[in-house]
Amino acid sequence: MVAISLKIPPFFLLVILILIALRPGGYAQSLRTFQKGDYAEYDVKAAFIEFSNYTTINEKSHEFIQGSLKWTVIDFNDSNLVLALSLKISYLDYTKKVFIHNRKAYFENGTEWGYFPLWVDDIKIGEDLNISGRGISLSVGRTVHANVLKNTPKGWQECYAVDGVSNPKVFSRTLIPWYVYDMDSGILVEMSADDPIWTFLGDFTIAGNVALKSTNVDLGPQSFGFILYYLSEIWPIILLAGVFFIGYYLYRRAKGRSRLRTRGKT
Repeated sequence: MVAISLKIPPFFLLVILILIALRPGGYAQSLRTFQKGDYAEYDVKAAFIEFSNYTTINEKSHEFIQGSLKWTVIDFNDSNLVLALSLKISYLDYTKKVFIHNRKAYFENGTEWGYFPLWVDDIKIGEDLNISGRGISLSVGRTVHANVLKNTPKGWQECYAVDGVSNPKVFSRTLIPWYVYDMDSGILVEMSADDPIWTFLGDFTIAGNVALKSTNVDLGPQSFGFILYYLSEIWPIILLAGVFFIGYYLYRRAKGRSRLRTRGKT
């Protein structure tokens, strides 16, 4: 019986280990259990704000309005959460209680508002998921990418990218939503402000961008895939440097051989 010895060069072994570490995780995500005091705060950059009577704020300006959106868990039990949801932007200052059951949001009087978009459960690649609102204002998303890298307040995290596959209508606007959710916790990391969520707080919509600013929710371990991300950005420089050093090495080698030949002749 002949023994076969297989030796893998260290460089290729390192590449294999990196690819294994960066492999996509499970495509179904179950949300962690929230605790009282858990929160997430977002920067809101608004190009303009439109009200139900079609008046606007900042529509003709080229500058974004800066604001903040925040949710905080103030009570919970096995199947329900109570949140304080607040928005401060321009002269608008809203704070309301949100009652969450099975990802649906309800007003204090028990009236259903619709799906709540600031976190999601059970994401599956390629499948449609109700994200936000209801009725003609329902935003439906389809997860198109996993392991999307986003730089968050807790470092680089692997996320799901969710594209809107519906065009929810709010007042006179047809929205074009998109979302990015953390893979481990399920909470929102970034989204288009084109979302029905604002109508929970008042009779207005916002056009712009929403991005995670701070949170005490565990987003899971930081991804080291950002190393490959940076390498992908500077690969032309790496390639040129490699060509230069290989050329320099071959030049020195050829020159060394030429000297040896000259000495041999003498």
